[in-house]
Amino acid sequence: MMRLLPSLFLYTSLFAAALAGNAQSQTAHGSSPIVLGQSTALSGPAKNLGQEMRAGLLAAFAFINDRGGVKGKEVHLVSLDDGYEPDKAVSNTV
Repeated sequence: MMRLLPSLFLYTSLFAAALAGNAQSQTAHGSSPIVLGQSTALSGPAKNLGQEMRAGLLAAFAFINDRGGVKGKEVHLVSLDDGYEPDKAVSNTV
């Protein structure tokens, strides 16, 4: 599990940098937010990893939103708990 953390950090950082690179300083009036979904283990044997991934994404999105969002749109996260169960992860994403 410890081997995944550097990769997770790198992935989250690159994602945040990509979104921040497209950010504008103003929020578009009347525009819908960008909503991204995540299926992760918020319970079960890998809950610590899932909770940390969610926390990292929320921090990255807060950073982006504080700087005007992406092309003026805020980025929101919807997290679904899959309990580290493949079948539940599939049903969360279908």
